[in-house]
Amino acid sequence: MSATTTATIVRTIGGGDTAAAFGNSGVDVLGTPRLVAWCEDAAAAVLRAHGVHPSLGTIVELHHLAGAKIGEVVRVRAELTSARGRRAEFEIEATAGDRVIGRCRHTRFVPEGVGALEQP
Repeated sequence: MSATTTATIVRTIGGGDTAAAFGNSGVDVLGTPRLVAWCEDAAAAVLRAHGVHPSLGTIVELHHLAGAKIGEVVRVRAELTSARGRRAEFEIEATAGDRVIGRCRHTRFVPEGVGALEQP
């Protein structure tokens, strides 16, 4: 991998992103399943920037630290911390405004034949 080891995605929370949309009635804040998906998206974006696609999420360790309401903008920044063979590891932070709403450690696997990973 070259020098680019980070990617940030920006999403605005909509009704389909809430805990209520995932079955937790009446809880209209960002749902943990959506935050997990956004963490995976940010990590995959790092790999895509290097022409590595597809990749598969295999481990997610998420700490959902604070709520965020419909209409808030969430920034999810993934940093590649390790790349060995077909395994890539990331540290990810999600923020809404000046609040950290989530921290995640995430591992992705690159299928055989897709491309090689090197240490960042």
